[in-house]
Amino acid sequence: MATVGHTFAGLSIGGLADAKSRGGALRNAWPGFMVLMGHLVDIVEWGIILAAPGYFDHHYLTNSPVLTAGIGAVVCLGLAIFARLRKPWPYLLVVLAIFSHLLLDDHLVRVTLADAYQGQAATESPSLYTSVLAEAWLYGLLFICVWLLQASRRADCPRSGRAAARVLVALAIFASITRNPAVWMPVYVLAGLHGLLMIRRDLRPKSLWNLVPVLPVFALLAVELWAGRLYEQARELDRQGAYPEAAAMYRRVIAAPTRSQNLAAYIWLSECQRRDKDYAAAEATLMRGLAITDQPWWARAWLGRLYAHSCLRGTAHYQPERARELLEQVINDRSPAEAKRYARFLLANIQDRGTTD
Repeated sequence: MATVGHTFAGLSIGGLADAKSRGGALRNAWPGFMVLMGHLVDIVEWGIILAAPGYFDHHYLTNSPVLTAGIGAVVCLGLAIFARLRKPWPYLLVVLAIFSHLLLDDHLVRVTLADAYQGQAATESPSLYTSVLAEAWLYGLLFICVWLLQASRRADCPRSGRAAARVLVALAIFASITRNPAVWMPVYVLAGLHGLLMIRRDLRPKSLWNLVPVLPVFALLAVELWAGRLYEQARELDRQGAYPEAAAMYRRVIAAPTRSQNLAAYIWLSECQRRDKDYAAAEATLMRGLAITDQPWWARAWLGRLYAHSCLRGTAHYQPERARELLEQVINDRSPAEAKRYARFLLANIQDRGTTD
């Protein structure tokens, strides 16, 4: 999940208004609550997957405006009943934070953001490192601008603090134009420290309540990191040629209670099964990966590779024509450039040698 982007989006949207609830129910936890709203679609989806893993194991909420609207309605009803917010603006901001998830998680938006950060259209999908930097670059700037401008409007903010806030906002915008992390990161940190200085009177022990709403986010992140560690161990076993042990570890990755689709684990598990000559299991694994992913091009390419692999000759699984169809789908579909390139490579091998290996 886009942890950095959703976090900054929640903080930025929450900074546009205060939660003036009766009895101050959200006053001490409003920023943390808005971070949770930015991640809420992921959290709800994860909770349902944990409750019913046999029925829900893919992103059915991330791309559904209708279901996201339902989540927003339930949250607003809960706020009206328990927090009794006085004004409509907090409700609007909560819904905006929840719906920001649809925009930030859209594949085209994430690729466009990474391309904008790199200053050119990339030929491959952005790496995790590039995506995280791009999100911190843009959404971090948004957060800095909202936070400093709102803090400078406080009645207890001195004139020098307001002037410094405006200068730092302008400096942050200028630094972001360079797209150089060695330039914009220190400026963002300096601006953030100035923001903390301006709100220091509000930093009481009660502010620690902000940690409570984000505990589910930390829990989900911890599970994702744990599954990522298992995947790295599986890949190391795979590279060593310990295919049965690697297959067992890939199964642990797939069974881990994460939101990630773990398509790579399905692909490499199928490769272990193919090397062990369990072709039916290799096909079933790729078909399962294809069924759960919302980015099917890689599963199709590897399924095409399997159907035309020379080791399947003489078996019912050897289907070069079906392999051609799948690879042509990848080439003609809205697939990333590297997926198209890989599919063309495999298709050329089939045409030249009749096999993909």
